Amino acid sequence: MMEQPGFKHLMQFSADVADEIPIPRAPAGAKLSICYFQGGSFEGERLKGALLPGGGDWASYKHDDYLDVEVRSVMKTHDEALIFMRYDGCWATPTGVLQSVLQKDGYTRYRPEENYLRVFARFETADSRYEWLNTTLALGVGARTPTGVSYEFYEIL
Repeated sequence: MMEQPGFKHLMQFSADVADEIPIPRAPAGAKLSICYFQGGSFEGERLKGALLPGGGDWASYKHDDYLDVEVRSVMKTHDEALIFMRYDGCWATPTGVLQSVLQKDGYTRYRPEENYLRVFARFETADSRYEWLNTTLALGVGARTPTGVSYEFYEIL
């Protein structure tokens, strides 16, 4: 039997998200939703800093209650290191919940027990102080916030 991986808290990550740019797709009801990051922050025991504007989320709606999450972003640490972060995953809800939660004031209706928002993250940097991130995989558990989304990321050991 293979060993079971452990988890260690890596960081709390928050992204301020701009308004959606919806792109309809076939079949009817499917769409690509692009939401650029306007900024944000991250903080953990070994990482802290700001999320730079310009990255974002390219979410593919399969239907009204499920979307694939695909994100690319650049993080700048408190000591000026640049880290490229990408994460992918999914957001699934019971019927009607996702569309309600994604509205402008939808964060007020967000309930963790109704939302399965999970992603996995990879990192890339040339900064020697953070090289350990280049071989780190992280699991993120997400939530809707007043300005966008937040995740608790856990390093997979």
